[in-house]
Amino acid sequence: MMHTHSSLVVLLLATIQCIHACLLHGIDPAAVDGYDPWSVHMETREVPTPPKTKTALVNVRVFDGYQIREPSTVIIDGDVISADETNIDSVIDGFGRILMPGLIDSHCHPQNITDLEKLTSYGVTTAFNMACFNYPLCHFLSKQVGLASFFTAGIPA
Repeated sequence: MMHTHSSLVVLLLATIQCIHACLLHGIDPAAVDGYDPWSVHMETREVPTPPKTKTALVNVRVFDGYQIREPSTVIIDGDVISADETNIDSVIDGFGRILMPGLIDSHCHPQNITDLEKLTSYGVTTAFNMACFNYPLCHFLSKQVGLASFFTAGIPA
């Protein structure tokens, strides 16, 4: 009998910890006033096209994941990083500031395109949604060009 009681306590504590970790997962979405899991709020937006110009970022200190390197030049040719320093259209002086890779948000819940645009504006290039209650919306957000790449899990267990 004691073993069963301690197992229930451990289960209860684990459940509380999970709910505390992400309150959205602990809420029954059907209980939220006005929630419709199949309504899709898919705003349209103009899809940006990658620039066709070649830009040199000069005097930038690149963070490579391990260290901040000495000031150097990074060439962006359209939508790729290049080593070709010919035919540069524009030069941007980084004034010795740090250039770093895009950020990954490993636990978020964007509810619309505006949320995904906001993540992108903060430097997030990859977003992991930890629960999808609206599959059409999640599919729509995962297909956006020019915004953070969006990956999603299903409904939490």
